[in-house]
Amino acid sequence: MPHEILHNIIKTRSYIYIFVVVSLLLGLSFVSFKALIIPSFKAQVINNIIDEAKRVSSHLKASIDFKNNDLRVVNQEVKREMNEFQIYKIHYFDRNGRNIYSSNNAQMGKVNSHNYFTNIVAKGEIYFKIKQAGEKSLEGELVFRDIIEIYVPIMEQSNFLGAFELYYDISQELYEFNLVAASLTRISLFIFFSAFALMLVFLYFASKNNLQIQNYQFELRALAELDHLTQIYNRRFFYKHANLILLEHERSRKNISICMIDIDNFKQINDTYGHKTGDLVIKNVCTTTKSLIRQSDIVARYGGEEFIILLPNTSIAEAEYLSNNICKRIAELEMSFEQHCIAITVSIGISQYDAPQDLETFIHNADTALYSAKRTGKDRVSLFSNPVLIT
Repeated sequence: MPHEILHNIIKTRSYIYIFVVVSLLLGLSFVSFKALIIPSFKAQVINNIIDEAKRVSSHLKASIDFKNNDLRVVNQEVKREMNEFQIYKIHYFDRNGRNIYSSNNAQMGKVNSHNYFTNIVAKGEIYFKIKQAGEKSLEGELVFRDIIEIYVPIMEQSNFLGAFELYYDISQELYEFNLVAASLTRISLFIFFSAFALMLVFLYFASKNNLQIQNYQFELRALAELDHLTQIYNRRFFYKHANLILLEHERSRKNISICMIDIDNFKQINDTYGHKTGDLVIKNVCTTTKSLIRQSDIVARYGGEEFIILLPNTSIAEAEYLSNNICKRIAELEMSFEQHCIAITVSIGISQYDAPQDLETFIHNADTALYSAKRTGKDRVSLFSNPVLIT
């Protein structure tokens, strides 16, 4: 059963479309999360640090006199501010890019001539870079922890007065961010695979229900088209397809013949041995007949102990040869009931289609020939006595 369900999913185009579309949507959602959500979250962390750097720069500019000649006093004030705001290093540049104060004395007096200072910072825009431990800062200093290096311009109206360069230690922030990002990734993967699994479950049960409906419809078709006892076609199916074949005959003009078969003395068999044995006789006659006809021929139970065979592309002479063979083979059947041997024979009437006959006339002619076979001794084949057809 699972194999049939899987095969049904594969061969059903709508299920394949659902699988492909949902898989693409889930994949795009996961990729979008990795490419957009997590970077946005990281950008928010950096923006928070930049906002703090702006506030700290304004505070430093207002609270510390960097032009004070007593460098010791300035250093004390700067260290206090650095501890309070958890700043790793500070540089202060004048409008010409000269370092007029640095928490690293070796940097004091150096001129920042980089393009980013003159083209970005000096025009009033913030500039920053993230540096990992072991890399060199924008000022060429080796850093020993993860930092964000931010240039914050000091502006008075539209005039550039100078800039602070602040080094923030973001090792802890990056560590926490990576933990959160990993957790979010695991959650998104869980959601992705859960949704994918739910889709597969949905497809499985949808396909299972569809398969059950198909089986049910097949059974209904079988009930509508097959005789329940013999499992050959019934009269309703025969009429439907025989009419189609006759329409095809209008185009091809090929011979078509019909054989009407009746089990001889069937009422006597039923009365003597019972209906169960009668049903077995009908089944044996049906099985033998089916074994002798072509796949393109249509055999159906016409009613009771009567059968009808439609033979496309078959002349009346060819139908007669087949019918004699059927009579012979059925007469050779060996059936016994309570140590009694049951003789089974059939009579067959044949007619050939003569356009523009309708189907009822075509069948009636074969039935007329069958009546003739019964009247003249049974266990024989009789042709419809139409001189045009048998000459």
